[in-house]
Formats: sequence, structure tokens, C-alpha cells
Amino acid sequence: MNKVFASVLALGILGTAATGCKGLPGMECKFNKGEVAAGAQGEVKAFLDAAMDLKKATDALEAEWNAEITAMAGDLKIEGAGGEEAVLLKLNANVTELKAKGECTVEFDAKIEGSASASGDAKGSAGTGDGAKGDAKASGAAAMKVDVKFDFKCKAEASVKGTLDVTTATVKAHFPKLLGIAASYKDIVPKVKDVAGKAEGVLKAATDPMILVEVKCAAEAVTGIKAEARVSFSVKAEASAKGEAKAG
Repeated sequence: MNKVFASVLALGILGTAATGCKGLPGMECKFNKGEVAAGAQGEVKAFLDAAMDLKKATDALEAEWNAEITAMAGDLKIEGAGGEEAVLLKLNANVTELKAKGECTVEFDAKIEGSASASGDAKGSAGTGDGAKGDAKASGAAAMKVDVKFDFKCKAEASVKGTLDVTTATVKAHFPKLLGIAASYKDIVPKVKDVAGKAEGVLKAATDPMILVEVKCAAEAVTGIKAEARVSFSVKAEASAKGEAKAG
């Protein structure tokens, strides 16, 4: 995807030429407000429609992702900025402590079933449900079931009881939803690549200056989707849950 984005950037689609992505002074790009410009036609309209579908789908996923990471940071009592990296570092530190001080062995396993949708109404909704089970649902698609097993056996459990309880409860409450959302992003990656790859041709086809602005906004939105970064979360999460994450 990086090569596609580099091509888009090289063309200046994301630059500030002409009126830029925000449109004329005092006006906001319609695309950023969730609307496809009425004057768009042909391949330009098809591009804007596809980009809008992705924007709506990933906006919903991203909102739920951020809410879940924030909740997880709170459960782990992380001070300051508690983004994904801070959450995984804290989790890794806790598991490392359990293994060292509590002489614990950890078992982590995650099974994801089903398929998410990349349609405009796709959502990563998932209830944490009972224990370590949750569903990441996409409208019009099969529910995505995520089962997470996260268990410890400790020789000196009393010495690490607090850390053990918090860590176990946090992972079981939040990982099913986060992994479900990551799987939803995995299904979206091919469509993101496809739409972003059409930006160059659409830019040339958009002769109306106002529509050109809309194309720039759409290209910016698509190239800003964090699909691949979210997909990689699964690998990082497993390493942290096992206390095996590497610095950097």
C-alpha cells in the first residue's frame, strides 16, 4: 500500500494546490462532511462513492477501536497518553512481572471466525460478552466470533495477585473486540488498495475545480486509513500477552 500512497503523494493529490482539500475560504469539502458532490459523474463519481463507503466503514471501526484502547488503558491504570503502544507495553510489563515474581506460565490463544464486510455500514461492534467471548459484527455480513484464552498457572500466586487479576480481566474484557475490529480491517485492506490505486486516473478526469477538490479530499481520506496498522495489532497483542514483546 505504501507504493500506492507514494504515487498519490507524488501527484500532489494531498497537497494544498488550488483551494486545497478544505475548499474555498469559508467552505468545507463536502466529502469531509459525509457527502458526495452532486456534480460528480462517471469514473469520478464511482471513485468518490467507493471512497465514501470506506470512510464510513473505517470511521465507525476507528471510533470503536479508540474507545476500546482508552478503556483498556484505564483498566491498566496507565497515566498520561494511553494509546495502543502504551497499552501493549504495560500489558507486556505485567506479564513479564507475573512470570518473574509469581513464577507463572501463561497460555494465550485467539481464534477468529467469520468475515467482516467492507461496505459503508460495516461496523466493528462487539460485546465483550461472557468471559473472554465477543462478537465483531458487520451489517449484512456473518458475525465475527472471537474467542480468547488467557490463563496463568503460578507457583507464587499470592505475591502477584493484584497484577494477575487486573491483567487477566483486562485482556479477557477487551481483546475479543480489538481482535475482531483488526480482522474487520483485514477484510478492508484490499478495497483500500484498489480505491487508492485509482486516484491518479481520477485526478486527471476531474476537470471541474470544485470536483477536483472533492477528489483530493477523498484521496486523503483513503490514504489515511490505518488498515494495515490495525491488522498488525494481532501479532503485537499476542507477543505482549505472552510477555515476549521486544522494545521498538
